[in-house]
Amino acid sequence: MKKLFLLLFSLFWSFSASSAPLSFDIHTPNEPKSMQVAKVYFLPDWRDKGMFWDGADEKPCTEVCPQKTDYDCKYGTESYVNGCGLTCSRCVECSGCEEQGYTLSECPVNGICLNDCCNKLYKITDCNSGYVLENGACRAENCTENASLCDSTTEKCGNGQCVEKDCTEYPDKCGSNQVCVNGECIAKDCNNTPSLCTATEKCLLQDGVYKCVCSPTCTDESDCSNGTETIANGCGGECTVCKKGPPAEAVIFTFSPDTANVTLTLPTASYSGITADYTVDWGDGTVDKNLTTLKPTHTYAEAGSYDVTITGSLGKLGQISSSNIKYVTQIKQLNLSSIRNFAATFEGGTNIRGNIPELPLNLESAGDMFYECKNLTGRIPKFPPKLSNGSGMFYKCSGLSGSIPELPAGLTDGDGMFTDCAGLTGNIPVLPKTLRDASSRDSGTSRSSFGGMFGGCRGLTGNIPQLPEGLLYADGMFKSCTGLTGSIPQLPTKLQYAKGMFEYCSNLTGNIPELPASLTDGSMMFSGCSGLTGSIPELPATLKRGYSMFEYCSSLTGNIPELPASLEDVARMFFDCRGLTGNIPKIPASLTDTWGLFHGCSNLTGTIPELPAGLTDGSSMFSGCSKLTGTIPELPAGLTDGGGMFEECSGLTGNIPALPVSLVAVNVMFKGCRSLTGVTTVNGQYPYQYLINAKTHGWMVDDASEAVRQHFPTSWGGTCTTCQ
Repeated sequence: MKKLFLLLFSLFWSFSASSAPLSFDIHTPNEPKSMQVAKVYFLPDWRDKGMFWDGADEKPCTEVCPQKTDYDCKYGTESYVNGCGLTCSRCVECSGCEEQGYTLSECPVNGICLNDCCNKLYKITDCNSGYVLENGACRAENCTENASLCDSTTEKCGNGQCVEKDCTEYPDKCGSNQVCVNGECIAKDCNNTPSLCTATEKCLLQDGVYKCVCSPTCTDESDCSNGTETIANGCGGECTVCKKGPPAEAVIFTFSPDTANVTLTLPTASYSGITADYTVDWGDGTVDKNLTTLKPTHTYAEAGSYDVTITGSLGKLGQISSSNIKYVTQIKQLNLSSIRNFAATFEGGTNIRGNIPELPLNLESAGDMFYECKNLTGRIPKFPPKLSNGSGMFYKCSGLSGSIPELPAGLTDGDGMFTDCAGLTGNIPVLPKTLRDASSRDSGTSRSSFGGMFGGCRGLTGNIPQLPEGLLYADGMFKSCTGLTGSIPQLPTKLQYAKGMFEYCSNLTGNIPELPASLTDGSMMFSGCSGLTGSIPELPATLKRGYSMFEYCSSLTGNIPELPASLEDVARMFFDCRGLTGNIPKIPASLTDTWGLFHGCSNLTGTIPELPAGLTDGSSMFSGCSKLTGTIPELPAGLTDGGGMFEECSGLTGNIPALPVSLVAVNVMFKGCRSLTGVTTVNGQYPYQYLINAKTHGWMVDDASEAVRQHFPTSWGGTCTTCQ
């Protein structure tokens, strides 16, 4: 019973103690801490002696268990088990770091304190500059880890240590009278420094010392196929030697200044993969050897003709300046195997005469190489197999003759390549499948002004070969090739720009092939192709420019196809296509300029469709469309040019509608409209009265019906002598 009472008392005590708060916010400094009351335990061998503590071995365990928090402790807490088996916490005591002069927020370099407290509380994660972290400690860097520890000019890093460089690695280590041999600085002599000897000296070992000794540069020669010449032997004498021919590999051209002191600059240039190391013989006795720099210059003391010879390794020769090219009179040799690019080298060389020599086997690019060299003659040489860029290569070389050689299989750019080479004859060769650009050499709005790849080659004959599927640009490609015959081949499906592609190819026959869906510019594409027949194919929805596209194609028949809404420029699109029939299709609403759109289309019938609201220039739009019927539609409010708009439209009826006051040009606007029956007035006024902006109005109604002319003064083409 005594034990039971004690047990109940103990449970009550424990419950009361545990019901008190055991924790609190350590960031609230004045919060009272809960008190943990000691719990009472009995040892296992205690015995019940009638509710009294009468046994010597009966003792309760009452050791208090403190619970410390980080709020209480400067260096944190640690757990331990007290004598009663409870897990308690207490403050960590750490003084070892401070005793060594460190604080706990900054550990020693090696991260070790006397009691290792620093390692326990603060693990090293990084080291100061100049140290590296290794196995939990910081140690000083070596040069393998930090190259800046060594002087980069005079030292190098070896096995983590800075050691002195040898003279191979440090060229300035040797003095001016020394040379570096096998990493050591030794005294110069002609054996280890050949430049100490002149061109007429040899380096010979004499009395154990290498010395420069004069040695003749030549000896007498005989049996010379090119004749002989006398030259100095370099040691004060002369010798007779054979005249040498040009080097097997060289670029040679003749430079002929007509005055003294003319300076020639060679436009040598760098090229990827080719190391420049070349020699220039300027032709007047001056030779610059082993040049590695670019754009060397030379001044000729006297007027004359000099053969400039370039040999050695050179990847690119650029454009000779306009002040120098006028003195280039002949190209003698071009077969330098290291050359990859002649970039407009002889452009504008109108004084160059003679044939074009053999081209370098490894030439890749020759853009504008002979641009406008109109006095070159003879045949075009064989093309190098690796040539990919031939743009403008023979542009306007009108003196060249013969047929075009086989084109390189990898040619991609042929724009303006043979433009206006009117002397070339024969068929157009097979076009490479890689060809993407065969357009005009000139860019911008006048790209086809001078024709594209074969533009202006009037001497070429035969059919047009198959066009490469990947061809994108064909502006002026066959412009004015009047000798070409047969039908137009299938057009590439990816073709986008074809401005003037077949312009004035008047001997082409057959139907126009299907137009590519990607075509955006077809202006002047078939202009002047009077031999083409059949109907016009469907126009691509992407077409933006149709300026003069079918101009003068008088043999085309059938209806005009639907006009794409994307059209921006249609001036003269069907000009003088008098074989076209049927009604005029809907006119795209976005158009502002329709000058001469249906001029001369005398067989079109039906009525005039609605005109675009933003139209400003409608001059000659329906001129000569004598079979159109019905009345004239409402004219756009912003129309400024109506000159010849309905000229000779003798089938139109009804009145002249109200005219926009914005009109500036109305000359011959209704000339020959003999079926019109009257004039619509505006606020009681006739056109000659309210068109105050009209500057040109002569013959506006000349040869129209009398019902119209009677309301116009004679200066406007009318018959009214009293109209003012």
